[in-house]
Amino acid sequence: MKEIIEARENTRFDRSFLQSFGDSAVNFDTVYYMSVPDFAVYAKAHHETNLEIFRRFGEEGIDFAYPTQTLHIAGGGPGP
Repeated sequence: MKEIIEARENTRFDRSFLQSFGDSAVNFDTVYYMSVPDFAVYAKAHHETNLEIFRRFGEEGIDFAYPTQTLHIAGGGPGP
């Protein structure tokens, strides 16, 4: 995370750590600071950071789980 964030212009990495496990997720808390007070600059850096994380996961063969559900309906046999 540090390498990915510090590769973005106007960013300074602070910390990143495992926060929790969700039903279909491993959640991390990552903090970085922007050196300019401009939301558009932040939004661009945030977007690029997320895309780079996604790209690197793909390079490592790490897939993202997508939650699914199966619904079983009682008496759901053939029609009348």
